[in-house]
Amino acid sequence: MRSLEDFLEQLLPRIHDVFIQSDELHKWELFKRAFPSTFCTPGLFLECPLNGKKKWIDLSIKIDPLSSLFPQSVSCLREAFSDRNEWKKCLDYLEKTRLKTGYFGIELDIGSGKGQLPSPNLFICTEDFQKEGLSRFARGAFLAINEKQLSSQMRANIDQYVNVCASMEDEIFACGFMLARSTEGVRFHSSIHSPSNLGGLEERIRLIGYSPSVKPLIDLLKKIPPIALQKLGLSFDIGNEIGPKIGIERFGSGGQPTREEWGPLLALLVHEGMASPETVEACLNWAGGSRKKENEETYSLFVRTISHMKLTFDPQTGLTAKIYLRVIHKAIPSAPLTLDG
Repeated sequence: MRSLEDFLEQLLPRIHDVFIQSDELHKWELFKRAFPSTFCTPGLFLECPLNGKKKWIDLSIKIDPLSSLFPQSVSCLREAFSDRNEWKKCLDYLEKTRLKTGYFGIELDIGSGKGQLPSPNLFICTEDFQKEGLSRFARGAFLAINEKQLSSQMRANIDQYVNVCASMEDEIFACGFMLARSTEGVRFHSSIHSPSNLGGLEERIRLIGYSPSVKPLIDLLKKIPPIALQKLGLSFDIGNEIGPKIGIERFGSGGQPTREEWGPLLALLVHEGMASPETVEACLNWAGGSRKKENEETYSLFVRTISHMKLTFDPQTGLTAKIYLRVIHKAIPSAPLTLDG
């Protein structure tokens, strides 16, 4: 666990000009001034569009409810944002909810927002809810956060999703409440069993109740080598309707990302006009670590990896691609000799 200030000290020089353009820096300066510098986190996720037309980053902050610092983290945020209703809803829920596994994530639309300190989107990432338990969990969370009940149509849509996941042996691993956006739906994420079976993928999307044709998405996935489709996830919003967007997430191997693992997939997106060569090269160069000396015996190590890539299909605007970079903190007893900083 390190302070957000320590993370940003390591990150901002690396993302400036590469992932965010100069006219976006004022958003980060506003964020740094408003967000409590002493807030501690085990890691961050950086959401970056791959097309390179406009460079911006949205930030997700990991909060570990099992950490001894969890009460301090919530208190720190409450003190800073007590006058913001969306933050109050989020923090009230964090204080009352006990997870046995997993973590909370607070997503902040810093880059894609309007230049003001954004409201939070709250994600709950856990194995605690599976099958029928998810429906109960979602109903309770929606009521606690939004102060109203799910509609009967939303309940039916969530139940349908849960049943499809169970029949397909998919695992639901996250749900999100998008307080910063004008939607009353709940965002769900699930891993896909047998992901290389694209026919099965198209079938589960249909069974969940997503009505638009996803042919452009399936056609793109068919161009990807099967070996690159081993760890896929599905994400979308469930409200009174499903969508309108649907996302396919391709997760990394869990280790340090390599050109062999990500290069061919990202090169395909460049060929399809969905990614810029410059942004792709920056992603492939992202992996590594930087260190900060804490005392004579301990160093803080900030490890950079690729978490996942997301292909989003919108019936109105077509396909887009984003990459999610990750930074985690580790305390080490001595300074490694192979780092880049």
